Amino acid sequence: MSVEALKKFAYENYEDGGHWVVETFSTGDYELVLRSFATLEEAKADLQDYWELMAEREADCRFE
Repeated sequence: MSVEALKKFAYENYEDGGHWVVETFSTGDYELVLRSFATLEEAKADLQDYWELMAEREADCRFE
């Protein structure tokens, strides 16, 4: 598992919410995610859960 693989995953999904990770995560943040999960797929799923949560929070803050 590698930090570069997670960075690539987030960047490839930039428009779908990955920008939350690309723009805010440091190398240390990616390393922490990798250490927290047994597989790369689990780590990717965690990143996606994070950016989906952030997008949901952003939507809740919008005034109409």
